[in-house]
Amino acid sequence: MRNRWAVSAACGCSHRTLRTRVQELRTRVRELRTRVRELRTRVRELRTRVRELRGSWVV
Repeated sequence: MRNRWAVSAACGCSHRTLRTRVQELRTRVRELRTRVRELRTRVRELRTRVRELRGSWVV
C-alpha cells in the first residue's frame, strides 16, 4: 500500500482507525474463506451421494 496516507486523508479518518478497519476486513475475509471451504466440501459430499443414489436407481 503506497498510497496509505492518501487513502486516510481522502476518507477523513486517522491512520489508526484505518488500520483497525483493515484488520476487521482481513478477519472477515478469513471467516468467509473458511465458510466457502466448508460449503465446497459439503457440495462435494452431496454430489457423491447423488451419484451413489443415481447408481442405485439405475440398477
